[in-house]
Amino acid sequence: MQLRNNSIQQYAAMQGLLLSNEKGQGQKQMEIGVLLNKFFQILKRYALLMISLALVGGLAGYLITAFFITPKYQASTTMIVNNSQQATGTLTTSDYNAATHLVDTYAVIIKSDTVLNPVISQLSLDMPYEALAAQIDVSPVNNTQLMQVSMVHPNGEYARKIVEKISQIAPQLIEDRVAGSCKIISQARTSSKPVTPNLKWNLLLSVFSGLAVAAIIIFIRESMDNTVNTEEQLAEITDSIVIGVIPLEGGRRHGK
Repeated sequence: MQLRNNSIQQYAAMQGLLLSNEKGQGQKQMEIGVLLNKFFQILKRYALLMISLALVGGLAGYLITAFFITPKYQASTTMIVNNSQQATGTLTTSDYNAATHLVDTYAVIIKSDTVLNPVISQLSLDMPYEALAAQIDVSPVNNTQLMQVSMVHPNGEYARKIVEKISQIAPQLIEDRVAGSCKIISQARTSSKPVTPNLKWNLLLSVFSGLAVAAIIIFIRESMDNTVNTEEQLAEITDSIVIGVIPLEGGRRHGK
């Protein structure tokens, strides 16, 4: 008999625990619903502000990009790297790996004063080789024997002449000083369109900046707003139930 009573008590306790969990879950879902409702109400109330600042930000980004940022063009040439064993034999895997690793070595040589000083001298450039080296980029092409020498500058033709001169001077200097060689694969060319600035990216960034400013304004206004505008706010503050609403004159309610 006592065992039966214990079983009944355990069953009742389990039922009570289940009901408590269901009640807790229902309360959490209700709280989430209230928060979402508040969020959408805020979005609805400040929709005009958000749209206006997003448009202003986008317009500002377009004007700055179109009229205040100088477009820059990229000039580039492609060269292939060889090692010393490739001159008389067939290309092997070891030759390929050796040539691939030489790309990094050649990149350092191309950006050194050994190559750039003759370029500056022959083109009569008014700059030290350090300034020119900062504008030159040498990078491998997809982990191959190829390397690309490029330069970005507002004057595309100016950049093309410099890259072209580098591609003419570098091979001979590399052959004289390093166990290997490099040859031109494609002549120096200038991009037909500016590589910077990126109008689409700047517009997107400007629109999001406008929305961020709107979000800050909304947060400040909502944080400083201590007025009661809805029955739900009143019930939450007073911890009581609203049983009726007295309309203002003309049918207007407070906050509307």
